[in-house]
Amino acid sequence: MQTVGIHKDHPHFLVAYLRFNSRGVEILGLDSGVKLLYKKGFRGKIITGLSGKDLLIRHFSLKVKKKRHLEKALQFQSETTSHLPPDLVLSAALLYENKQEKNTEATYITALKEEIRSHLNFYSSLEISPDRVAAVPQALVRYALWKYPGLQKGFFVDLGSSEWTCLWIEKGRLKKSFSLSGGVEELLEALWEDRKKTLLQKEVEEVAKQIDVLQLKSQLNPHLYQKLTEKRKELAKVIYAFSRQSPSCPIFFTGRTDVFVHLREYLLESIQDAITTEKKLPPPLEEHKYAISIGLALEETLPDDQSIQFLQHEFFPRKNWKKAGWFSLCLFLCSLLGSASLWTWSQYADRYQEQSMIQSIDKLLSRHDPELKASLMAEKHPVSTILRQWMKALEDIDKQPSYTLTVPKVAELLDWLSHHPLLTAFADQGDPIEWKNMSYRLVHFPKIGSLKEEYKVQVDLEFATNNSTNARKLHEALLKEDQFIDTKQAIGWEASSQHYKATFFLKQRAPHDF
Repeated sequence: MQTVGIHKDHPHFLVAYLRFNSRGVEILGLDSGVKLLYKKGFRGKIITGLSGKDLLIRHFSLKVKKKRHLEKALQFQSETTSHLPPDLVLSAALLYENKQEKNTEATYITALKEEIRSHLNFYSSLEISPDRVAAVPQALVRYALWKYPGLQKGFFVDLGSSEWTCLWIEKGRLKKSFSLSGGVEELLEALWEDRKKTLLQKEVEEVAKQIDVLQLKSQLNPHLYQKLTEKRKELAKVIYAFSRQSPSCPIFFTGRTDVFVHLREYLLESIQDAITTEKKLPPPLEEHKYAISIGLALEETLPDDQSIQFLQHEFFPRKNWKKAGWFSLCLFLCSLLGSASLWTWSQYADRYQEQSMIQSIDKLLSRHDPELKASLMAEKHPVSTILRQWMKALEDIDKQPSYTLTVPKVAELLDWLSHHPLLTAFADQGDPIEWKNMSYRLVHFPKIGSLKEEYKVQVDLEFATNNSTNARKLHEALLKEDQFIDTKQAIGWEASSQHYKATFFLKQRAPHDF
C-alpha cells in the first residue's frame, strides 16, 4: 500500500511518498511539490491535514466500552463542554483503553465545518481529492512515535515556513497543541529587509544558512534581530504554559531547523527552566523537514479509532461513493447470479427426487398390483401429475380430524411406569413405591360439533413410600420427563404424611389413521 502525505506550508508543498509492506515503512520520496500526483498511473491514498490553529482538542474519560454507546457519550460530552453549535462542527476521536482503571480515554479533536470546506476547496482547485483529512498536531505525534517508539512525554516544536506548531506529548499521546503564525519565511523576510541593498531575494536563504544567530548583532541586522527576539518570546510563552501542568520534559525540534546556524540553541536560551534537555530525533535531517507530511501518510496505516478522519457525513469523498456504488453493483450481480444458481439447482433436485419416486412406485406396483399400474399408465395425465394429486390428497387427509387416540394408551402408561429406571432403582434398594390408586381420564376428545378438538388425558397417581427423598426424586423426574408427559401443562403434587399424589397430562403424538 502506498500513501501520500501533503502539507501546505506556504510557499511550499511538502509531500512524502510512503510504501508499507511486511518489512515496515519505506520512504519512496520527499518533495516540495505535487507534480508527481498528476502523472498518469499514479496510485496511492492522499492524506492532508488541518492546521492546529483550526482545531479544538479536548480529553474525556468514560466508563463505556461499546463503540455505539461510546460515540453518543462523546458527542454528549462535547456538546456540554463547547460553546460551538453542534451543527457547525465536526469531530474525530482517538480512543485508548485504560485497563487499570477499566475505562476508555478519548482525545476529541473538533474543527469547524467551514474550515474543512475551505481546506477541500483549496485542494480541489489543484485537482487533488484527499482520501483523508487528518490533523497536523496528531501527524507530528505519529512522526515522533515512528522515529522514537519509546517516547512517553515531551515538548515538540516544528519550525515550519508559514507557522510553528508546538505540541505537548504525554503518555505517548497528544495532550495540547498551539500554532504560532509567521514561521521561518517571516524571519527570511526580515533578513531581506536588512540586506535587500546587497542581495537578491532568491539569495536570502543561502545567506541565512551562514548566519550564526547566537552571534547576531542588532546594529547590522535590526529587522532580523527584532523578529528573532519576538519569535523566541512567543515560543517561550507556549512552552512555559505547557510546563505549568507538566513536570520538565525533553524538547524535540523538526522542520527547517537549519535555516540559520544555531537556531535551536538560540530558541532554547529562554526556556531552560521548562525543559530537561533537547533530544535529537534519529537522522536523516532531511526527513525532519517533512515530519508533518510523513506523519500524515502514517495516519492511513492505523485503525479507525486510532487515527483522525474529518471526511465524514457531507464531506465523504465522492470517489469513495463511486467505489461503494461499483462494489454494491457487483455485490447485487453476484447475489442475483447466486440466487439464479440456487433456483436452478433446486429445480433440478426436485425433478430428480420426483423421478426417483416415480421409479420406486413403478417397481412397487409392478410387483404387487400390475392392474393399478396399467390403469395409471392408461390415463392421459403423466405419472408426475398423478403423484402430485396423491400428495395433495394425503395433505388433505392430515388436515382432517383424527379418530385414533393421539395420546399414550393405558397399557403404554403402565409399561412406562413398570420400566421407569428410577422406580426400578427404588425396588432394587429394597424401598419400592407402593401404588395406592391410578386414574386415567379423557378430559377432552373429538365430539359431534367439535371434531377438531384434540385428545387430552389427565393421569392421577397416588402412592406411598417411607422415604421422602425418593418421593422428591420421583417428583423431579416427572418435571423433567418431556417424552411422555406434557411439561407445558401444570404438574400437580400433593404430599400428606407418607402418601403422595401426582397429577399431569400426557403428551400429544402426531395423528395417524391406519
